[in-house]
Amino acid sequence: MPIENDTLKKLEKGGFSEAMSAPQNHAQKNISSKPLPKHKTNYGIELLRILSMYFIIILHVLGQGGVSTAAKQGSAQYNASWIMLAFTYCAVNCYGFISGYVGFRSRFKLSKLIILWLTVVSINCGIWLIFYFFRPSLTDAYPISRCFTPLMGNQYWYFTCYFGLYILSPVLNAAIRSLAKGTYAFMLLLSLPVFSLLPYYAQKDLFVTNTGYSLIWLILLYLTGAYFKLHVRLKKRKIWISVCLALYTASALFIALRKFEVENRIMQSDQEYTPFYRDYSYTSLPVIICSVCLFIVFSQICINRNVPQKIISFFSKATFSIYIAHTNHFIWGGILEDRFTDFATINAEKTVVFTLAVAAVIFIICLIFEKIRKFIFSILKIEILLKKIPFLN
Repeated sequence: MPIENDTLKKLEKGGFSEAMSAPQNHAQKNISSKPLPKHKTNYGIELLRILSMYFIIILHVLGQGGVSTAAKQGSAQYNASWIMLAFTYCAVNCYGFISGYVGFRSRFKLSKLIILWLTVVSINCGIWLIFYFFRPSLTDAYPISRCFTPLMGNQYWYFTCYFGLYILSPVLNAAIRSLAKGTYAFMLLLSLPVFSLLPYYAQKDLFVTNTGYSLIWLILLYLTGAYFKLHVRLKKRKIWISVCLALYTASALFIALRKFEVENRIMQSDQEYTPFYRDYSYTSLPVIICSVCLFIVFSQICINRNVPQKIISFFSKATFSIYIAHTNHFIWGGILEDRFTDFATINAEKTVVFTLAVAAVIFIICLIFEKIRKFIFSILKIEILLKKIPFLN
């Protein structure tokens, strides 16, 4: 289903969920009945979690910030912004992969859902209070009661989809651990192209995937990530990393160059000009290829030193909250909306540098906000108390 111009201008909020930790060893049929060994964190995957969050913020600076839509078609700024979008559009798919990769062995706990919901609510309330004191006019039309209903209001599409995914996770995880490798691989090799290519060429949302903004697409990503953890063991890592980086680059450039070529052809014809967005979709094949390649690259990165592990863990644990904070109603509509349209009128190199710099600043500000929120939660011992309630765990 093509992405409309206005939709892309307001690029929908990218997403993330803190996937639950899970043990990592080979699984065979009926392994669900066997005890699971202790989980060992793959810090390459955690590094990808951080990078993907940064990519999502770049998407939002370019989209919601107005850079990509303000740039004149065919200009250097236009080309630069859409090439950046092409290279970063795979970020949400990577999150879905990560959820399955680390989460398929986890045990369902109601306390985790409650903690996830409390995280969203507390961030909403914190930002609402900040605006209440500094820009009270914006809070008049948005009562604090709405901060407590992120699900009912579908305020964050990824959070809503992940909430549903986690409820279904016991069934999904049992299936993952029971499926034979060949059957599992066949299902994925059939499902991803079918859910991607058929809607693309039919130009209809045949399977209600909503170009990737849906629970069904997140489930497919979850299953794919779990398959990689269970069954993919790559030899000659350096060769695989080189090949995947080359394929990632080629696929991203294909997305952007195809857009430019189609739009130039339209401009030279008698047709009415309409921007071409069809490949900028989470379900498009080039974006899927980018996602898989980037995921493989980072899954093969070994980080064994204690200090880098601690640094990566410090940042990766905050990424879900960074997503929630910077896509909050007040930040999304009151601060980000068309805030960076001037980037479309400056030198193209500066467009790139300023976009990357602003995304980094947003990341750091939201990180600080999350660490403060986490500190308050630790003082109140909310998570500890929830974990002590037997029926929640």
